[in-house]
Amino acid sequence: MTNLILSLFEDYFPLIISNLLVVLFFIFFQNNKKKASTAYQNQIALLEGRSLRAQMNPHFIYNALNSLQSIMILKGERENKTHD
Repeated sequence: MTNLILSLFEDYFPLIISNLLVVLFFIFFQNNKKKASTAYQNQIALLEGRSLRAQMNPHFIYNALNSLQSIMILKGERENKTHD
């Protein structure tokens, strides 16, 4: 009985080891693929954020200057009314 088990173990040991290696490589590459995908998605989000900030910056400056101009015009009209 012991000889039979030992014989089977000797016969199937390389097969068991090779199957374990295949499974370990599969798990490693799947994990590596997920990490690469996550890094790629993070890079996309970062670049989209930069793009939106670059688009909003000139728009914000234009709005701020336009608001200041409106305030100055209104302030000038008020001063003209007080001097009349």
